Amino acid sequence: MGVANGVLRVTGQIDNILPENGRVATVPLDAVGLGEYVRWTGHGKDLLICRLAEGLYAIDNLCSHKHMRLDGGELDGNRLICPAHDGAFDVCTGAALTFPAERPIRSFACHLVDGMIHVDLGGHG
Repeated sequence: MGVANGVLRVTGQIDNILPENGRVATVPLDAVGLGEYVRWTGHGKDLLICRLAEGLYAIDNLCSHKHMRLDGGELDGNRLICPAHDGAFDVCTGAALTFPAERPIRSFACHLVDGMIHVDLGGHG
């Protein structure tokens, strides 16, 4: 595991092979503060892993408005504000909440397993 350019990445995984259940270990729970998120890349995905009081959530790190990265945006409750144009997304569902964002982004189910956040890359959004 290592951090480079603000990206926390689990090393040692084979990036193009998913486990049979589609879930991958991403980051330790203690790497994500309550009310914060971290960027994770792997298996061809660029995700934001978010930790809220309500649970763990993962979303694509790409705004549906101008296809710019969302990392660097402010997380306010369950709302992530795009740093480029101030559109907001619900990190729990991926729903677009405010203009100029009008289309949802993909969200992914998260599971806590032995202190590691696992993400179902099959998605649900």
